[in-house]
Amino acid sequence: MLDWIKELEPEFAIIFVALIGLILINLAIWNKTYRTHNLIGKRALTLKEDLVVRDDKKVIDILISNTSFISVKVAAIGYIYQKNLLPISEEITEISPRDSEKTAVEIDALRAYLVDEKMKVKRLKLYVEDTLGRRSIQRAKDTYRALKNIIKTEKKSIEKTEKIKRAETGNYNFFERVVLIFKFIFSPFTKLNYAIKTGLNKRLKERESRIIVKKKELEHKAFLKSIAEEDRREKDLSDVEKRIEKERQEFEKLRNENQKEAALKKQKLEKKLKNIEKEKAKIEEENLNNNEEDDEEINNKIDETDAKNKPKIDEKPVKK
Repeated sequence: MLDWIKELEPEFAIIFVALIGLILINLAIWNKTYRTHNLIGKRALTLKEDLVVRDDKKVIDILISNTSFISVKVAAIGYIYQKNLLPISEEITEISPRDSEKTAVEIDALRAYLVDEKMKVKRLKLYVEDTLGRRSIQRAKDTYRALKNIIKTEKKSIEKTEKIKRAETGNYNFFERVVLIFKFIFSPFTKLNYAIKTGLNKRLKERESRIIVKKKELEHKAFLKSIAEEDRREKDLSDVEKRIEKERQEFEKLRNENQKEAALKKQKLEKKLKNIEKEKAKIEEENLNNNEEDDEEINNKIDETDAKNKPKIDEKPVKK
């Protein structure tokens, strides 16, 4: 098949694809047209039921919705049970386009119509009919389940009442007799089992109580231990802080003493320097005085020498 498709001319392939596209487009248009016709041309009514409790009574709410774009007049609403119509309402009601109408019916009222003497109910359907006689039908699941539960509860109540009457009169049925016989046969085992179970439960209860008390004691001890541990940590922290403060004070004291000693040493050194400077100045002054005296002696000696040598110079003859 693929071979002959490959051998086709391009024109045939284009025509083939175009035909498929036209078919798909026509199908889409037909689908849209059909849906539009259903919404506009038909009067579509849909049903929905909800089981609610209103004023301590079980009520079935039937919601009738108009899904079309044309107003619809509802002529009847009801149930179909065993091919029989059980109308709830036959009033003509007009429902606007894209709008709904709600009708409520009590379960107890339905029970009187639908439940027979054998306490049985069969499946039923909901229907709604417009003024043209067209019906929309849907299965009434919530109503059926509600009726089944009512019947089940009533049967249990009746069976319980009859069982109490039989127990009072002693007129037991077969199953009750069998149960009583088995109870009589196994009553010693039942009593033993009860005694064992009761004693075991009591011991287990006491054990659980002891476990709880022990657990509480352990929790209390752990709490006291945590408090003691916290107090110990606080004491250690306080001791460390005190030791640090003491060491800091000692360090401050030592530093102050060192500063005082350094100040005293500085003062002594300054005093020594002053004394040295005084001595130095005194020595310099003495040296200066000594130098002056030496200079005077030298000058005196020079004067004496000059005085001695001066006459000799004057006595020299003058050359002509």
